Amino acid sequence: VSLGRIIPTFSPSIGYVDGALLSKKFGSIVFGATVGFQPDFSLRGIATDYKKLALFAQYLSLDRISFSASTAYARTYFHSSLDREAASILLNASITQDVFLYANSEFDLRKKSGDEFVLSPKLTSAYIKLNYRVTNSFSIGFGADASRPYYSYESVRSVPDSLLFNELRSGVSLNISWMLPGGISLYNTYTPRNSSEQSFGKEYSNYSSLNFNDVLATGLNLRVNANVNANQFTNGTGYGAALQKTFGSLVDVNVRYQTNTYNIKQLDSRNRSTTLGGDVMVFLTNSLTFLATYDRLDGYGTISNSVFGELSVRF
Repeated sequence: VSLGRIIPTFSPSIGYVDGALLSKKFGSIVFGATVGFQPDFSLRGIATDYKKLALFAQYLSLDRISFSASTAYARTYFHSSLDREAASILLNASITQDVFLYANSEFDLRKKSGDEFVLSPKLTSAYIKLNYRVTNSFSIGFGADASRPYYSYESVRSVPDSLLFNELRSGVSLNISWMLPGGISLYNTYTPRNSSEQSFGKEYSNYSSLNFNDVLATGLNLRVNANVNANQFTNGTGYGAALQKTFGSLVDVNVRYQTNTYNIKQLDSRNRSTTLGGDVMVFLTNSLTFLATYDRLDGYGTISNSVFGELSVRF
């Protein structure tokens, strides 16, 4: 039995639930249910407009080849009206000591038709990734996905059906992870996608990060990143860096900076956004921790500053 804010690992797309989870294990199989409310948009408060209910089953094998599979059925209500109904499947498998498989798919069981919410099962998302560890320091991965937007009925009930975008889009992903001597690691992922307006690969994203651990034996960790993306509406580039330092076992400090430049093609409008932020975590005692964060955003036509503090107690 779990009470509070629940993150359902059996079906991540269900999202957070503020409520209760009940489950029972029979050998390698777990059956359960969760019921509660959708948290507010900031995830820092409790809201009661949206109610959630989910039933799930999960199988976990701890044999030589580790394998787990789960399936879930979920409903969301806006006040007392059905707002979404979906089913999902999730798979994890260690095929060998060096080959790992992950896959998930989700089906929306209803769609908006005129002013009714009718039964019409349709694939919402599917994702599969195969990762191969070539050596202890180098691994490669290949993935494929397909997805279409899903709509909360309450949010689109007054929108004409002809204005709702329902195209199923697909893409692939290629990534490498390389651990180099001296505490240096490199990661890169490239994701081309299909588009009804452009040939395959014209729409894509590429993300790279370079990490330096314990720079010059100072205990300082540095991460730099770069990303490039393009689609039929915009293209952009971004660069960032983050520094992390732990002082003894009492204080952990993070400072981060990110800048993104993006161009709206139809308007030939070039814009930039920058974010600067930091986190400080202080371990006051073995069970008492204080966290403070600051973020400043300059872009998208606005300048904003946010400060967040949290004191947590572990019993």
